[in-house]
Amino acid sequence: MDQVENQQPTGKEILEKVMGEVEVFWMSDDENSGEAIFNKFAEKHAAVFDGAYADPENNDNKLEYTTAHKEFQQLYEAKIEELITAQGVQVVDFFTALEAASKGDDSMAPFYVEMLMSVADYQQFILMMKDYKNHHGK
Repeated sequence: MDQVENQQPTGKEILEKVMGEVEVFWMSDDENSGEAIFNKFAEKHAAVFDGAYADPENNDNKLEYTTAHKEFQQLYEAKIEELITAQGVQVVDFFTALEAASKGDDSMAPFYVEMLMSVADYQQFILMMKDYKNHHGK
């Protein structure tokens, strides 16, 4: 019996496959890119981010900012899960491979983690929303 046909991909293969698609998602110019999705979201929510409150260093932010951030996180996480499963990979297998790579000697793992976690950073989100509003006059 030929076992090569049933061989599961290695963690490194899973990471390369999925992160290649995540990079395309972030870097492409099409309507389903990470930037396009953010811009659509920001256009809808930019009016909420105003004045001194739209400062990530201000510890007294509006509740609406937290609500918008959580909504964007959910949107982003759903898209990442879609990208993972579209590659024929289970979400848990991807994150297991990423965790193992982070603990090992994979030099790209910290970059992958940073790329995936960037949206979770509340202060970065506030800066992105403020920047969008400043450049688009919303």
